[in-house]
Amino acid sequence: MANQSADFRKKLRLFKFEHGLLQKVKCSEEENRTYERMFESGEALPEGISQSDLGYFYRDSTSGLTESEIAEYLIYKQLDLLRSIRAWLIFLVVLAVIGIYFLWLIMTHV
Repeated sequence: MANQSADFRKKLRLFKFEHGLLQKVKCSEEENRTYERMFESGEALPEGISQSDLGYFYRDSTSGLTESEIAEYLIYKQLDLLRSIRAWLIFLVVLAVIGIYFLWLIMTHV
């Protein structure tokens, strides 16, 4: 169960990065050297510090939004996605009606 909880936390962290609620801030050169020594000696990195694929280290930084602002942002994001779904559904229905109309024309003139 603990492993599943860690997986959920990883997914949640990735989701926050994807939607701009967390940001990666590159560490200074001095911090990079310190964390590189820690990493090479096998020590655990401090909380919120990660290594990129390019070898430098970065710190997780929050967006600075309050919990209510985050909730409001996510609601507007959902509304935006619903509008997109609605637009695609309208497009597909119109396309289907045009297709049915042309099929009817072909069938009546045969």
